[in-house]
Amino acid sequence: MSARTPAIPRLFGALHPDALPELRWVTVATPRTVTGMGTLLELELGDLDAPDRVRLWRFAHPLPRLGFEHVSPTAAKGARISRLWVVGGSFHVDARGRFHGGGARPAARVKPLSSQHAPRETLRRYEATHGGHAPREQVTGALDLAHGMIPVGWLRAISYHTDKAERAAVDPADYRHAFEGIARPLVCVTADGRGLTVLSDRDVGAVRYGDHRAARFGRYTVTPHGIEDIEA
Repeated sequence: MSARTPAIPRLFGALHPDALPELRWVTVATPRTVTGMGTLLELELGDLDAPDRVRLWRFAHPLPRLGFEHVSPTAAKGARISRLWVVGGSFHVDARGRFHGGGARPAARVKPLSSQHAPRETLRRYEATHGGHAPREQVTGALDLAHGMIPVGWLRAISYHTDKAERAAVDPADYRHAFEGIARPLVCVTADGRGLTVLSDRDVGAVRYGDHRAARFGRYTVTPHGIEDIEA
């Protein structure tokens, strides 16, 4: 987070009226390209100081896109974390800290994509997690972390509609992954209230909110089967 950004204390105070903002410098490497998993439907968030107190963030059309960094062969102990990224959509968190699932100007552009013009590694990751299907669309958007991030809760579960389900009659269901224990990552909103990122202790270190302290969190990855908790 950047202590020089005046929006950070204001929005933090709206989201967490009983807490003081803890400004901390962190470096989060943002990839130029992420591989799409599908459209994001819902996030189930546990409160920072009481993770078992859960609230639901439901997204409206146009839905944001869920992406990931790389594919791990398995989720065995020692697997690399594959961070999830949220791109686009029309959601926002307003100055009073209220989440709105839609209504804002869409924050990304969608255009058809020929597999011949897709980056080779992105194409390989997509096909590995989508039953060999080639991507049909490219989504262009930005996630501005430079002006700071504000923690909003622990990700208890995520629901999304896979690209593979959109075209395969045998696999029409939406997917829901529930994170358990140290796999639960920290969800942060960007300073403008228009972006979301999902971080682990390897990004921000140990954190404490009220009586809840977390030294290890966000230990999940993406395999050919989808999102999986890394074995402890």
